[in-house]
Amino acid sequence: MDDEVSEFWQQQKEEQWERRVARLPIRTERILELRKEGFHVEQKTPYHFRVNRRLDVWPIHNRWHDTKRNKRGGAKDLAEFIRRFFAAVDPSERFKRAGG
Repeated sequence: MDDEVSEFWQQQKEEQWERRVARLPIRTERILELRKEGFHVEQKTPYHFRVNRRLDVWPIHNRWHDTKRNKRGGAKDLAEFIRRFFAAVDPSERFKRAGG
């Protein structure tokens, strides 16, 4: 019985990962499109981005981390969260371009 339960949860875990991986390209594209709006988006890994040298985001899990204030959280739509996040910060920190 324990083996059946363990096998069930392992299968659930694998299926969840497959769903996340399937959503990743769509979420990644939305984050990269923010460059057209003037955001500096740096892709650290296939799963990790840094926006305006301050906000780390992981679209595979819809999680974020503000490196300046050391705060973390989640958002249903990371691209929209990024827009709102930087609209609320000091204007001098909104758009940090490469080399700037």
